[in-house]
Amino acid sequence: MRTSLLAFSLLLPLTVPVLPASDAWTQVALSKVPAPGVHPRILFSPEDFPAWKKQLATGAFSKSLLAFAESQIKSNRATLDELAALPAEGIDAETVNRLWIKGENRNGAFFAAAAVGLAKDDPALRQLAIQAITGYCRLTLRSRELGLDPKQKALTGDITGSQVRIWSSNNWDVGTGFLFGGAGLAMTYDVLYDEMTPEQRDTVRKAISAAITGRRCYGQGGPAARAISNHTLYHGHLAVLAMAIEGEEGDDPEQIPLWKTLVMNYMERSFYPSGAANEDTYPVATSLRDSALAMAGLARRGTDAFAHPHLRGHLAATIQALQPWSPAKDSTWEKQQIRGHGAGSSNGYPSIFAAFRWAYPQNPLANHLWRWQIGADYRQALRAQSTTDLLAFPVDFDAADPAVTDRAKLGLPLAANYPERGLQIARSDWTDQALYVHFDARADAFFNGHDNADRGVFTLDALGRAWAIDGDWMGMRDGDEHSLVRIDGKPQAWKPPSAKTLRHEDRGEVVLGAADLTYCYQWQWSAHSPWPKATTVFEAPWEKELSDPRTLGFPDRPDLAWVPHSLHGLPDEGYVGLFYWRKPNLPVTKAIRSFALRRGAQPYLVVTDDIALDKASHTYDWLLQLDLDLQLERSDATSAVLAPADPADQRRLQIQSVGGPVTWTLEEFAGRNAPGKGANKGKKMDGKRLIASRQSVTSDFRMVLTPLAAGAKAPTVAGTTAAFTVTGANGTDRWTTNGTTLQFNGK
Repeated sequence: MRTSLLAFSLLLPLTVPVLPASDAWTQVALSKVPAPGVHPRILFSPEDFPAWKKQLATGAFSKSLLAFAESQIKSNRATLDELAALPAEGIDAETVNRLWIKGENRNGAFFAAAAVGLAKDDPALRQLAIQAITGYCRLTLRSRELGLDPKQKALTGDITGSQVRIWSSNNWDVGTGFLFGGAGLAMTYDVLYDEMTPEQRDTVRKAISAAITGRRCYGQGGPAARAISNHTLYHGHLAVLAMAIEGEEGDDPEQIPLWKTLVMNYMERSFYPSGAANEDTYPVATSLRDSALAMAGLARRGTDAFAHPHLRGHLAATIQALQPWSPAKDSTWEKQQIRGHGAGSSNGYPSIFAAFRWAYPQNPLANHLWRWQIGADYRQALRAQSTTDLLAFPVDFDAADPAVTDRAKLGLPLAANYPERGLQIARSDWTDQALYVHFDARADAFFNGHDNADRGVFTLDALGRAWAIDGDWMGMRDGDEHSLVRIDGKPQAWKPPSAKTLRHEDRGEVVLGAADLTYCYQWQWSAHSPWPKATTVFEAPWEKELSDPRTLGFPDRPDLAWVPHSLHGLPDEGYVGLFYWRKPNLPVTKAIRSFALRRGAQPYLVVTDDIALDKASHTYDWLLQLDLDLQLERSDATSAVLAPADPADQRRLQIQSVGGPVTWTLEEFAGRNAPGKGANKGKKMDGKRLIASRQSVTSDFRMVLTPLAAGAKAPTVAGTTAAFTVTGANGTDRWTTNGTTLQFNGK
């Protein structure tokens, strides 16, 4: 059987993204980068600078954008004023310690003052911006003077130990960028250069040089295959600062060439040919926020990441990942989420969506995504962390484009397959009431990154709401916190191996998919934190994981030849190298999950699980992770009905079990403590799940999930695990399965 499953999986077609016509990919006209010492130069040149200022002052986005920028200036005004008043000489260590600190919002306020001053022709505000960045750069240079000796200790009246470490290291991380003023300082220097005095220019240039010279971020100059991590493009502020002084005295001539290589390595490795991303929705939600400006600046310098076909495909994949419904009549950014896995569902930051719209002014996908993100009134996604990016890309959406709010007019398919990641997305139609399903069986789990024990998990939205969800990745990591099957109380273990996709078909009436999860249940991988290194040794029963990712399910194609052939002993692969170990988890003889989304007058979902541990009887629990307001309204031996807590809400989800009785339980639970700082520190993530339990030798779950609008009649389900019918508004559908392949009406 194992051989036949592998053979069947290799017959799966290469899936490429469906994209608009080629003329929609005409990119924004990019002016020539001027000679060294001529500004502006990062994103525009002197000849197109007036057009940017005009758009900033008069565009449809400008009213809300400038008001937002003014609020950022106001909230940071005391700091800006104090920085502007710093003397050119004699700054003491106490002042350095108090004011030379990481400040992402402050950095955005630098450019907010510059941009508003230009858009509203306010010389005083422009001078405030100039004097503030000059003062901040004086702090930078003064800190370096006090911390040049790497052996210096942090003493009373001296600079802090963290500042000493900054000057004794060449490392660049996210905090380093925030500390040195980031893109906000660089862009302010660039657009106001002609209004600065020679002393102010010299001070800022020297501080930028001190910040970037010799410093390298994750992935710079390293092996291409290490660019698989989101950390690769978290550091775009380094590139923007380098562009601000390129060719001038103190420039680091290696920075921009290294960044050109780095950004293309990321496009080639982290985004797949299908348009999926290794870290799912995390790049557009978060990591590309800090590289949007860098990507635009590099495009003007001959390395255009926006033109990479993988990133173009990701535009389509992002739209496929948007849940169809919103509680508001108009698409609401806070509610209409990007459905994600591993890193979880998150809408993140607007930076990259504005950059997409800037890069592709005629593209309906970029136009649609920008309209979705920013909202009809251009106010939905105004976030302080994206201040500099939004002001740099003050783009409007084309309201006349019928596809800007109607996804059906984008020309995308109703089902999408991403074989490199093992993700399938399917929907019944493009309305907000659609039955909408994600089936995630990761084929690329061997790369280190955000992950959960969730191979084969599915989510379900329908009738304008969520039913089956995939919980927050920080709080819901373990196998029984996802919609999977548990055996004698034991689920997939953290970290589960890669899965093997067996099937993806869209036949019009029905979408069929399946995955072999056997290896995911059988083994546990050693992906602890920190990730295993070359020197890490695990005691028995751990053993080195020497499998070829292709035998575990990753596509074996020439365009993916860079993928390694082993998962141990590879220091140049993945985030920190691949040194996986494995140990037994559950010795299942098989674990196959199939799904079918039935379109029609009454859409429904079929999920089948064929799992066997051995020849003995075991307790198999079928888990459905629920949106938190759902209640178990009623149940019997073969069906359960879920209802919203609001008695006025008459929508229901009926789950019908075929092939023998089950016991239904609604259970509330608390996920693990969320790691990290801020709002999630120490927070328990709440969860709720429906459990269908059966005592048997094999699981043989056959579940029919039907969303029911108010007053709708549920279909009748009858038959056995091998053959059953669903009779309702669609007529009578006949389903058969041999434990491997689910067939619809004989096909």
